[in-house]
Amino acid sequence: SLEQLLFPSSLTMIMESAFCECSSLKEIKFPSSLTTIDEYAFSKYSSLKTISFSSSLNSIGEYAFYKCSSLEQI
Repeated sequence: SLEQLLFPSSLTMIMESAFCECSSLKEIKFPSSLTTIDEYAFSKYSSLKTISFSSSLNSIGEYAFYKCSSLEQI
């Protein structure tokens, strides 16, 4: 039932499968400090519609957003 994620401004990496199968989250906004999203970090988010990240992001692991079937905007 996770509905909102608030990341600290110092976050640089999201580890493998960190938020896998969080089905009620609809939007994710990453801090500008984020450089890496690991494998399967946000996979199987059935209601995720929007993702936004800055140009500092330089690595997205395989299947990081696997089965995000409602994703409309990145």
